[in-house]
Amino acid sequence: MDPRRITVGLDRSPAARAALAWAVRRAGRCGATVLVVTAWPDVDRAVARSDGTLPAGQVRLHRMQRDAIATALAGLDTTPLVVREIIYAAPDAALAHAAAGADLLVIGGDQGTPGRLADALRRRLDGTRVVRGSAAQLVVVRAPDVARTTTARPFTPARPTTPGTPNRPTAPPRPTALGAAA
Repeated sequence: MDPRRITVGLDRSPAARAALAWAVRRAGRCGATVLVVTAWPDVDRAVARSDGTLPAGQVRLHRMQRDAIATALAGLDTTPLVVREIIYAAPDAALAHAAAGADLLVIGGDQGTPGRLADALRRRLDGTRVVRGSAAQLVVVRAPDVARTTTARPFTPARPTTPGTPNRPTAPPRPTALGAAA
């Protein structure tokens, strides 16, 4: 069954941008709506408020979302409807809240394990599944493997790696579905 609504978490990381790109491609293929969510935790807002940079911080987040969405949509044959929101909460709380009613919740992950955010979201989604009878399926999209060298090299598309194997180019990254939709 194709998703009707896809929620994706976006921050400044390459993994989050890869997740957004995957989500809009998927939405374009199946006609889904994409909700792009950026969390702004209380601690970060408090620091911005005390520094006097709160309005500038809000503008930066809106611009970051706008630019990332434009980049993700560039070159798509079918452009899905994309809605964006900044939620004033911790990332796991913001994404779990925004995923209410979504079929997929997409986040970026590093080259290692999905991490603390994925674990926290999994727990929250499991709780939602118990209370409501359904919840979004969590999908983790791996970050591109960007070379950290001092010499200029062309960008290499994302490459999934398996521990203990040579790091050689393979197929583009595949999302990892965590948990089953009820």
